[in-house]
Amino acid sequence: MQMRNIKLVLLPMLVTFGLLMTGFAYACWSQTLYIKGTVTSNTLKVRYLSASADDSGGEMDNIDIGKDKDVGRAAAWVADDNHVEVRIYNAYPCYETYVHFTVLNEGMPVNFKGFGPENFVYDPASGRWKATLFGGDITVHGWDTENEQLDPGWTKDYTVWIHVEQSAEENTTYDFTIEVLYEQWNCGYIVEVDKG
Repeated sequence: MQMRNIKLVLLPMLVTFGLLMTGFAYACWSQTLYIKGTVTSNTLKVRYLSASADDSGGEMDNIDIGKDKDVGRAAAWVADDNHVEVRIYNAYPCYETYVHFTVLNEGMPVNFKGFGPENFVYDPASGRWKATLFGGDITVHGWDTENEQLDPGWTKDYTVWIHVEQSAEENTTYDFTIEVLYEQWNCGYIVEVDKG
């Protein structure tokens, strides 16, 4: 009988203790926690370091690619942080040259999205980006993999091939711009907690 009385006394105490613990846990979990802080977003900043064309000199050792004369010329230079300027002059049908440029990522991680600002179209079969400029007088091809990542502090070299088509006009100088298009890799947020 004594054991039964102890059980009768202990059972309500255990139930009360269980309810107290459940209420305490619920109270701890249901409170609102306020964090004071500053959220700043990183920047998307890829800039050009250098640009050059294969056929910019006047020496005979810089003969037009695949030809036996040194007639056409090409020049390329960094116009600003986001653009490379290209000039083709004294060219002729089937003249070709390569333009090389290097970029540096100074911001958040980015993914390569293509070439611009003209409407370059990607052809997965050839792995080339292609743009037709000046009503078909100039064709530009670029190579690179879509969505290739460029991390902060990294540099990347690009090359485009420029071909003068049969429709090109005599005594015409062709000036155009090339840029590499990127998009942010992810949201790129950095959270700084105010410890004050």
